[in-house]
Amino acid sequence: LTNTYNGYNVQVGIGSPATIYNLIVDTGSAITWVGASTRYEPTSTSFNTRQPMGHGSTSFAGMLWTDTTTFVDGLTIKRMPIGVASTSHGISADGILGI
Repeated sequence: LTNTYNGYNVQVGIGSPATIYNLIVDTGSAITWVGASTRYEPTSTSFNTRQPMGHGSTSFAGMLWTDTTTFVDGLTIKRMPIGVASTSHGISADGILGI
C-alpha cells in the first residue's frame, strides 16, 4: 500500500500466472477495474461473463469478467468479479480496487 498524491495505491495480481496491476484503492466502488494503463491479459483462470458495464466517476467502460485475484502475503480470491476496461478516462493508474 503506497500513499500517493491521488490516494492510496496497491499492487494486485490478476490471473494465473498473474499480471501485476497498480490500483487506486476506491472505497466508493464495489467493482475492481483494470486495463486503464496495463492491458488485461486473460489466462486459464479468466472467464468473460459477456456482461457490459461502466463506472461513472472515472469513466470506465468495458466487460465484466471473473478471475483469480492475489493480494499481499498470498491472499487469493478465486472467481473475483472485475471490470475489464475497453475505455477509461481520468485515472492515473492501471485501474481501481473497489472495496
